[in-house]
Amino acid sequence: MKLKILFVILNLLFIAVFVLLFSAVFSVIPGSMEAGETSGIPSELPSGIYVSAVLCLLLFLAIVAADVFFIKNMRLFEFLAAENWPALARTLEKQTIGRGKFSKMNVSLLTEVLVLLSDYPTLQNLFSKLKSGKPDLYCRFSPDFTAASIVFGNLEEAEKCLEYASRNASSFPGVKDWLDFYSAFIAMKKKSYEKSLNGFAALASGADDLIVAAVSGYFCSEVIPGKTFGIGLGASKENAGAAALSAKERVLQCCSMEKWNKLCVGSRKRVRAAVIGKTLIDVRAWLFPAG
Repeated sequence: MKLKILFVILNLLFIAVFVLLFSAVFSVIPGSMEAGETSGIPSELPSGIYVSAVLCLLLFLAIVAADVFFIKNMRLFEFLAAENWPALARTLEKQTIGRGKFSKMNVSLLTEVLVLLSDYPTLQNLFSKLKSGKPDLYCRFSPDFTAASIVFGNLEEAEKCLEYASRNASSFPGVKDWLDFYSAFIAMKKKSYEKSLNGFAALASGADDLIVAAVSGYFCSEVIPGKTFGIGLGASKENAGAAALSAKERVLQCCSMEKWNKLCVGSRKRVRAAVIGKTLIDVRAWLFPAG
């Protein structure tokens, strides 16, 4: 009910602004015409009139588009406001898996809600449908499905997702960094430490995503050496140490502690960061030891 009231209030405000702007623009026209007739000189409308008229039209279209979007998704917004996650999941499931109406917003939201509800079977079903019907969306959200599969203990499904998405996800910014990260992470889970270290070192040196770069650097510097005591890593150990230092320097050049904290808060909202949620606290201490 509160959402509907807010919707009405916002519409009234938008309409009031539109009416004022519309009135201001077109009240100038009669005056301009009258001045031209009095002076005997053909009158020309100020060029700003046309710009203002276009702005009026754009504002009107924006109001209509916002209303259509809100009305179309009102039930979803109501469930979100009430934090009614089961009802939200059922509604999104009907729209996506049931009716095949996949959109970026619905897939992202349903993925997050299903992880929150620990409903991995439905999540598998969703991504199975995406893989066969919407492969671009499957690749776009493949890091989220990979992370969820790891969290729910299905490494085999995670590896299948990585194998498919790694061949097809290069056109989606940021996705490849996360796929490479989870490839190295799974190698670490399987105790293939040298392979994992090489993967994390490459990301620490070259990942565009600062979260991926920093966490990879931390794994290179602290986690894998701690698990192996430096044994069996060969020349990879020295390369990883240099990569970790590179990642640390690069992140510190871009981020103060405050900015890093904001990045972490934003990252935790994504399913793809679920595996490393608690690790981010240790990474912050590694980056800012005096913080």
